[in-house]
Amino acid sequence: MWTLLLLSCRPAATPDSPKDSPVVESKPDSPGDSPTESKSDSDKPTTGKTVVWFTIDTMNEDGLGLNQEVWDTSPNHDLVYTESVVLTNTVVTRGVTVVSIPSMATGTYPRTHGVHDTSVPETMPTMVHEAFQAAGYTTHSYSSNFCEVVQSRGMDKSLCTSPEVLTEHAGDEERDQALVDKFLLDLADLEDDESAFFWLHLRDPHSDHTPRNPWATDFYGSVPDDQSPIQTSELTDIMLGDAEKPEDFDAWLAAVYASQVRSADEMLGTVRTALVEANRWDEAVVVTGTDHGEELGEQHDFYFHGCSFYDGVMNTTYSVKAPSITPGLFDNHVSSIDIMPTVLEAAGVEIPETVEGRSLVSYANGAEWVDRPNFFERGQESAGVVVGGRKYFFHAEEGQYRKCNPYQNLPGAVWDGPNEALFDLIADPGEAENLIGIQSDPSEKQMVCEWVTEKTWITTEMDRSNDLVLYCRDYLGIGG
Repeated sequence: MWTLLLLSCRPAATPDSPKDSPVVESKPDSPGDSPTESKSDSDKPTTGKTVVWFTIDTMNEDGLGLNQEVWDTSPNHDLVYTESVVLTNTVVTRGVTVVSIPSMATGTYPRTHGVHDTSVPETMPTMVHEAFQAAGYTTHSYSSNFCEVVQSRGMDKSLCTSPEVLTEHAGDEERDQALVDKFLLDLADLEDDESAFFWLHLRDPHSDHTPRNPWATDFYGSVPDDQSPIQTSELTDIMLGDAEKPEDFDAWLAAVYASQVRSADEMLGTVRTALVEANRWDEAVVVTGTDHGEELGEQHDFYFHGCSFYDGVMNTTYSVKAPSITPGLFDNHVSSIDIMPTVLEAAGVEIPETVEGRSLVSYANGAEWVDRPNFFERGQESAGVVVGGRKYFFHAEEGQYRKCNPYQNLPGAVWDGPNEALFDLIADPGEAENLIGIQSDPSEKQMVCEWVTEKTWITTEMDRSNDLVLYCRDYLGIGG
């Protein structure tokens, strides 16, 4: 049993909450039962510095053992958390990989880095690996989803196993294992005095949702007759009303999803063990997190991620381990654009002037918290903010919000959600009561519109006809 110091200006979780004292069980294949067992007495740490940025695609924060009251889904994350500041309320900039990863990698909002779809602009703000390269690090990228952004900017070594690029692996688990295997090889090849930055982005537990046994059946509590993968198309048919949802479908989906999380968590354990054995763990800077979460039917019977602005997608858990950072739970709302400058400061590397996020190192070490807006978007016609424990969201296309197409290869999905929403995240963490109409014209609306209009939203030409930009300009009384 371990307990983390709570670093927060908001009410802490109750003493019985799993956020206060997650249980870390030692497994036969886990990296060990103590985060301090990293070296034998005769070994000495390498002189080269090590930074590892480890993210798992589509990670609903409730899938982590930190927030999980029933299933042991992430013992290796829990182990890393004992040495990390754990940012339990990290707001992503958008709930799709192609936009969220550039925000993580540049510390900027989408309107700044310019990635709105799968195309990569010729010029982008300085990326995290470029900052490390300038500081003398060799850089390595291993990704199984949307590799284009990071690897297009001159990584020293890279491997992409996304389905669109590499077809030789049977599924996401195999694709992810290939990345970890490559990491192990490259780590072993490092010189003792070589400093290295590693970016790993695993695809599991992204849909299609494939049971990872024995965890799936253990979590579910029985062995279903049908254990075939839950296909994206099947979820789409259920949302569109073209197929009836099978009995106990949500319970089985939740168990399958949790098993995928558990499988990815094992790979984090492998990474940690390798760093320990290479005598690089103790002084390493290690990040864990995700690009966005996932809806599993909790809100408006919606599945996927791209269409939702609820916390199941937009609120994520990150952790940063570094010798210069005090471990603890930190539950104030921060942004995913804050992770890059935090990592750079923790590693002693200069933060580029292009970064819009802020380093959280001083706050993790006890500085007085200063809240600021954490903006996000659902698409080019939508924007929102989390600030002061409240979330506001607005979609400008009247009547069009239900017609959401999260993936280009799908016919669409019914999203029976509001065009405008305001939630008190402290009093109503489940986002059950929309305060729009109860608290009309909230101050957050002006805050969002000022953010949308203060600089180019998409392009100068596209902004002239963008419904969100036009609405906000009218709302603020901006002419022209």
